Amino acid sequence: ITSAETIQRSLVEITISCLDDPRAPRISIEALRRLGEDVASSSLPEGARQILIGLSEIGEISVGRKDVSLTRALCLVISDLGELGAENRLGTLAEESAYSLGRIGSIASSTGLEDLTRQIVAYTRRVGYRSSNNGQHLGTSQALSSLWLIGGTTSSHMYETSKTVARELEMLELSTSIEQVDRAYNSIPVNAGIEAFRAYYLANIRDNR
Repeated sequence: ITSAETIQRSLVEITISCLDDPRAPRISIEALRRLGEDVASSSLPEGARQILIGLSEIGEISVGRKDVSLTRALCLVISDLGELGAENRLGTLAEESAYSLGRIGSIASSTGLEDLTRQIVAYTRRVGYRSSNNGQHLGTSQALSSLWLIGGTTSSHMYETSKTVARELEMLELSTSIEQVDRAYNSIPVNAGIEAFRAYYLANIRDNR
């Protein structure tokens, strides 16, 4: 694991240092993907989780720079590793993936990147769905919490995207339970945006079923 973590940290630092290069970051990200897959397939959740943390660090920087293409590629890798974690019964890996997507998605939303936010929401729901299907409660709960958080950042200024988040949340609710969705809501710090999103969700989605 120590060797993998050393390689991971070096790749993260290289990627961050060359974000202005059109090709180098994608090469590093693909290397991190392969490393993450190898570590996860070897049932080493902490090593794989550290790779996700590194990918999230890069993602938060790239979305702050409004590099939509690179951020989308990063989030796909984060989502894929989370789904792999769920399949391999590595709940902490699925949880970290969903958490990272929630953080990056909230930044994308707060900066008005609507298409990217919608894509990240879909990736988050996929991690939650795969976690639910494989009995990985940590991944499912974190995916639900991340969707609530992203929804809260869209409710005031991106109405159409807010509706997309609500539909993705509904899809995950249908594969889990109302109780689990509500527990995820109650587990996060609530602000006016999240309260507004929940009010919309209850009135227009859940109560209309």
